[in-house]
Amino acid sequence: MRDSRRMVEAKTYRPHFKAKLELVSNCAWTRTTTTCDDDEKSSSSSIVFLDALEKEIANEKKGGREGEEENEENDIDINEEFVERVLYARLSVSPSSSLGRRGEQINERQQNLFQSKFKYLLETFHRADGELRKSSLAQFANESEIKEKFDLLMKEVKKLCISYGGLVLNPDEEIRGTREEPGMFPISEWEEQYGVNEFSFRLYTGEMSQTYLDAFCKKFDEEDPDLLDAIFLHERQWTFTREKASPTEPFLLQGMSILSDFDPFLRAMFILASNPIAAARLIKHPLWMPKNRNAQIFPPLPMHVMMTPNLNTNARTPDGYVLGKDFEECSVLGPLFALSAMFSVVPVMNMRSGRREPNVFSTLFPSVNLGSRDLRSMRERDNAHVTIWMHMARVYEGLHAILKTLLKHGGSTRDGVLNWIFVNLRVNKKRSQERQQLSWFENCSDGYFVNFCETMLRLSLPFTDVLNGTGKHLPKIKAEYTLSKSCGITDYKDCTRLGMTESEAEQCYNSGEFELKEGKDSSASSWGFVCECFFATHRAMHLGIIACINAQQARERRQRQGSYTDRINEFQQELQSLPANDPRRREFEIQLEQLRRKKDIYDQQTILCHAVLMDPRVVSDSFAFYRLTCVWLLNAARSGDQTTPMTTTTTTMTEIPDEASKAFRAIPEEIVEDTLDYLEYVMCARSSSHSLIENEILTEVVDFLVLFSGASEHIKNPYLRCKFISVIHSFLPDYSGSDKLGQVMFETNASAFQFLIPNLLKIFADAEQAVGPYEKFNVRREIGDICEYLWAIPEYRNGWKTFSETKWRFYVRFVDMLINDAVHSLGEAMEKLPQIKEREELMADEARWNQLTDEQREDHRSRYESSERDLKLDLFFSKQNIEMMAYTSKEIASPFLRPEIIKRVSDMLNYFLSHLAGPERKKLKVKNPEKYDFDPKELLTKIVTVYLNLYKNESIIHEGADKMETDSEKTLAEAISEDGRSYKDEVFTMAIDVLSKYFLLSPTEIENFRKLQKAAKKAADDAVDLEADLGEIPDEFQDPLMCTLMTDPVIVPITKNVCDRATIERHLLSNETCPFSRQPLKVEDLESNVELKRRIEEWVMEQKKKAKK
Repeated sequence: MRDSRRMVEAKTYRPHFKAKLELVSNCAWTRTTTTCDDDEKSSSSSIVFLDALEKEIANEKKGGREGEEENEENDIDINEEFVERVLYARLSVSPSSSLGRRGEQINERQQNLFQSKFKYLLETFHRADGELRKSSLAQFANESEIKEKFDLLMKEVKKLCISYGGLVLNPDEEIRGTREEPGMFPISEWEEQYGVNEFSFRLYTGEMSQTYLDAFCKKFDEEDPDLLDAIFLHERQWTFTREKASPTEPFLLQGMSILSDFDPFLRAMFILASNPIAAARLIKHPLWMPKNRNAQIFPPLPMHVMMTPNLNTNARTPDGYVLGKDFEECSVLGPLFALSAMFSVVPVMNMRSGRREPNVFSTLFPSVNLGSRDLRSMRERDNAHVTIWMHMARVYEGLHAILKTLLKHGGSTRDGVLNWIFVNLRVNKKRSQERQQLSWFENCSDGYFVNFCETMLRLSLPFTDVLNGTGKHLPKIKAEYTLSKSCGITDYKDCTRLGMTESEAEQCYNSGEFELKEGKDSSASSWGFVCECFFATHRAMHLGIIACINAQQARERRQRQGSYTDRINEFQQELQSLPANDPRRREFEIQLEQLRRKKDIYDQQTILCHAVLMDPRVVSDSFAFYRLTCVWLLNAARSGDQTTPMTTTTTTMTEIPDEASKAFRAIPEEIVEDTLDYLEYVMCARSSSHSLIENEILTEVVDFLVLFSGASEHIKNPYLRCKFISVIHSFLPDYSGSDKLGQVMFETNASAFQFLIPNLLKIFADAEQAVGPYEKFNVRREIGDICEYLWAIPEYRNGWKTFSETKWRFYVRFVDMLINDAVHSLGEAMEKLPQIKEREELMADEARWNQLTDEQREDHRSRYESSERDLKLDLFFSKQNIEMMAYTSKEIASPFLRPEIIKRVSDMLNYFLSHLAGPERKKLKVKNPEKYDFDPKELLTKIVTVYLNLYKNESIIHEGADKMETDSEKTLAEAISEDGRSYKDEVFTMAIDVLSKYFLLSPTEIENFRKLQKAAKKAADDAVDLEADLGEIPDEFQDPLMCTLMTDPVIVPITKNVCDRATIERHLLSNETCPFSRQPLKVEDLESNVELKRRIEEWVMEQKKKAKK
């Protein structure tokens, strides 16, 4: 009964098994057609007939059942053993075979399958896998045994496809054989050319699935790991080239631009990275981190490059890795990370055009003009930007997925990826340096490193959300890591620190003070991925996006100094003026062509750099990371001890300690500097990035800018503190173009209300000695802009007044510096205006001008242009300083009238008044004064406003004299009259005439100024009378520095010299040293000489009495 049932089953399902096996294996061993589904019938025409197997089966039947009648029951059983026979027979078919099952010529697709046995095995595997997925009891009339047998059949097919796959890919010629002497199976020319590299090729083409890769790796990792090593670690395996390709043959990936179909390469690498066995071998590949440029694979450098002076092609990092450009071209992931829209001045290896195709710039920007404001051009540019962002998004997503997947495997694979990240930073350490002749060879391209930065930013994203969460990742970021011997970023060892000297940092490093505690693993991974990733991302940004920003800004500065367009126009004009036969024409044409090429390169660099860096996703990720940095730095400064747990609740604190912890002082300076550079770049970009930032929570960013701008103990470098001011300045609506950002920065932050004004004035004062002249005036210009904006906000104005009262000594010093700047800048402007006027008159006089030689005329033009540039700056600074004095002296007048400063204030005002209203004002008339933003009437009005503000508040000053610890009763009028250089009563009269004639002030203000004039005239007359009354002053009553009568004598403690208080305090405003011994001296050290003061007063009274008699 059971035998009868089996015969029924065989009769019913054997034809079905046979048909399915024919379909899956894509071959047949009988001439008859098996009944099959419609879909299967459509495929049967391409099935390959196996003659050898047919004959083998026929011989078995003939020998095994001789004399028996042939029938269906005697057909061979379709089982696992027969499957192996079918696949073996199919793989044994010669590549030259061309017959189908009915003897017809096979099609081109079948020919391709004959060229590659591995491709056939892949397709067979996937067809069998598909049949398994479709298999159900319903197909077999709910006969579970039949279904189980069919499933075993398909599983055997898959298993054999894996086994034979390893066999046909085996690089050992003794096993695989050659075309001349084949091994188990014949070898086609195609297979011989590709060899073991067919594995990566099929992965790239999408013909190998994740399922096959996983099964392949699992089987051979268990049974033959050496074979797996031979396949995966083959030196050409992941270059996507043929095994026997010449170095000059173009690679599949290297010449692609972002407009090409690069997705298959990213997908192939992601599939590979997803398998832990494959990933573990990938990071061991010789090209994972190459140590040489294999001449058998990669083309040699061009001859003109080899002849470059000082070029060392054998240059390596201290640990033996190739430098940046070789790392980009020769490493496994290098070509993937090089996919970018960024312009590269370096030709792409072994590409005839030297450029990636299709060319991004010429395709997306066919007619763009960099400086055009034409709506069509701007629309074209915006559309091109969107296109670039769409394509780059695919690159970013693919690269991030690959690295993230590799890191998730943990263990040695994770360590290998981290080591790859650190090596990337080491081989490109010179990217942050000024561009040098060999920088292109020593560094990866800009596009490579921007992609690397964005990938690192995305790896950091999980721990950047510290504002709305619990801040659980903040304690994991340890500043000590940067001075640890296990730090993977070796360049941090010799970097500049926020508060440590080089010797102190070296001592800390050598002593191991910041190493991990005993009992913990001392390997680099013990610091944790968050810590390592945070600092690696910072270093990557420093070498990548920040370096690109700095390079672009440098190009723009050079362009402003000499526009390519202007120079091209000048050359064209010169060329047109030359006769046709002039021998100089050829030289001009060559130079003109060179200029045009440079302009084209500049346009491409600028437009493409801006497009990539202003990608909304890149801006968002970068800003989130630097916001995390701001929060971390604030917490690090406030917590002091880095081992203390930190949470986001600590960010609500306002102040930071006066002293910085040792761990904080060890933080690399570039971390803070890069944060500031990026914030300033985004703020000044005036692009869609503002809309992204406006929606972010900026509280911690503002706290960081405000609090650290005045933290001289935490930020030792004064130039770096000046950079804080530049970033704060960029938030002003006039510069950022965003009112909302200005409100967030200045009108809603508690730290800004409390600390911004004191810190601004502190940096204004610190810049006097700490930085160079250019930086000093630049930061003071920015402070002036910020202060003018803040003065209009009541909270800041009230805080400013409070600060001037509580810190009045410091504020007097600030006023002294303000006067110094005003005197210097306006004084320089007063000197340059007559010079410019003289040169304008000379250039307008044709007779005199033509008498000069060409060299003399060129010298005059050069000096004239230089004077114009300097004059604009001088007038700007002087106007800004006088305006600050004008609006602050209205409500904060007392510091201007202090005894030690009132003389300087009055001298300054008198000097400017004499130039703007006196007889010398005619020398200041120039052509087109608006070109220099020179308005003498406006300046005169501001000067007189300062006079009036001080004169009006003089009574308040004297009422508060006790509080200011002075008994001096010198009035503003007296100080004005004592100026023997610039004070003249008639100048005041002339100023009143100008003010009245042009209605520059109200009648009341003019009348008050007239009163001040009369008071000064009376004070001058009284001074003359007093001088006559006193006669010769005794030496002991004279000030030794000014040789004038002392009114408030003090004793200098160091040398016991006696000086007038106003004189010595005026000296200490700018120089806190004893004028007699040069030893440090402060105002608080001065001792009042009460007895001498009494004697002076008695002597003065006595002299006056004598004069009356």
